[in-house]
This record gives sequence, C-alpha cells and structure tokens, in this order.
Amino acid sequence: MESKMYETVVEYIKEEIKQDRLRIGNKLPTERELSATLDLGRNSIREALRTLSSLGIIESRQGSGNYLTGDISKFFTQSFDILTIINKTSPLEISQMRRALEVEALRQLIEKITPEQVEQLQVLTEQIDQQDSLDRPNADLRFHQMIIEFCGNTMMMVTVNALSAVFLSNVDKNLRRLTDEGREVTHRCHHQLVYALREKNFEKGIDAIATHYNIVDDSITENLQDF
Repeated sequence: MESKMYETVVEYIKEEIKQDRLRIGNKLPTERELSATLDLGRNSIREALRTLSSLGIIESRQGSGNYLTGDISKFFTQSFDILTIINKTSPLEISQMRRALEVEALRQLIEKITPEQVEQLQVLTEQIDQQDSLDRPNADLRFHQMIIEFCGNTMMMVTVNALSAVFLSNVDKNLRRLTDEGREVTHRCHHQLVYALREKNFEKGIDAIATHYNIVDDSITENLQDF
C-alpha cells in the first residue's frame, strides 16, 4: 500500500477527532463508506485500517466494525520488545528510563497525592513483602506502575506500561540474582517511598528511588550477558 493512501485515512480520522465527530469508543465508518468518502479502493482502506489497528489507534471487532481506541501501548510494547531483541536497547537502558519516569512522577505527585492513594501503595507494599519469589516480580512492577498511574499523565502511563511488559522477565531474573541484603533494601525502598509521599518529602522520595534503581542497575550490569 502506498504511504499516501495510509496518510489519507489517518488525516481523515484526525480531522474527525478535531471536529469532535469522532471520540474514543466511537465506531468508525465502514470500509464502503470510507472508500466513497476518500475516493480510495476498498483494499487500500482495508490495509490502512489494519495498520491503524496494529498501532493500537483503532480496534477491529469481529462482526461489529472498527472502533477508535487511542490505545498505543501495544505498539510501544512491540517496538521496545523488537529494539531489545535486535540489541538496539538493553534491560539497563529500559531500567534507566523507568527510573527517569518515576522521578518525574514523584515530582508531580508529591503535593497532590491523596491519602487514599497513599494507602493503596501501602497495601501493595505490604503484599510485596508477603509474596513468594514467583509472584514478587509482578507485585513489584505493579507498585511502580501505580505511582505513574496516579500522576494521570497518559503518555507516561503508556510508556511505563510498555516498558514494564518488556522488562517483566528481566525483573524476574534480576530479583533471583539479588542477594538477600539487596532484596531487603529494595523492599525497604518501597516503604520509604510510600513514607515520602505521605509526608510530602521530595528528597526522601528521590533517595528511595535512587537506592532502589542503583541496586537493580548494578545487578543488571553484572549479569548483562545473561539477559
């Protein structure tokens, strides 16, 4: 498919959104209707819609049609995964990006986090302490994702969720390689971060994030050839 045909469909959808004629969750016109409106062949329309679906912009529902979702997390996850496979990025770089996002999340949250949100993080922290080695990676990732989610920044949430999806297997490997002392310190960092958010103490929060990710990154660096 020529890129110009794909761009025609994209520009049409963008304009419909700008004019408030198309919103998240709305059904797109049928292939027949798009073909007539844009003066493009049905095959070109179909290929353009498949591309948009693969990017997470729309969702194709069997027997129902295509719907605007705006969920690009699938595209981000696939992109990060491919970059890792072809060695264009590494688990260390992904960890460094997650650290940067968490620092920014802390900056945004330190004054606006609610007592209810702090309590949710506290409960999850206690659950992490109680998890066995098989379940701990998922609980650990969920804790860090929740901090980003509380910011309400859509792009940050999409990015960290995609990074976490790619990084999950590496977190599992890394947690198994940490010493007992290393695991204890990283768990303690979770509690310290919750405390910092509760007390609105940015410096203590930064210290907790730095300590946590320094341990993680050091372990990744020591075992990079195994990832």
